[in-house]
Amino acid sequence: MDKGQEKTIVGIGWYKKEDWDLLLINSDDRQNMHDNFDDWEKDTNKRFQELLIAGINVKKIQISVYELIAWCKENKLKINGSSKAKYIAFRTHQIYENE
Repeated sequence: MDKGQEKTIVGIGWYKKEDWDLLLINSDDRQNMHDNFDDWEKDTNKRFQELLIAGINVKKIQISVYELIAWCKENKLKINGSSKAKYIAFRTHQIYENE
């Protein structure tokens, strides 16, 4: 792995169980999402482990659904997979910009 890859941090969004229903209600791509938090968490944990095994510098980024909704409104974005990915990248940069 070259030095650039070592410093690149990939964020994976992490939601709280109590926020899951709020996320579902507000997502425009509800049909593409897990029906419940436990299934989402199981799949996301698996994906997280796969990225670690592949040598990716991946970090769990705690996402406030309330802040996600406000950010999407501010940026005139629908809440969907694309905007969630943009928000996670934004938050990852905010948290790890000095590393």
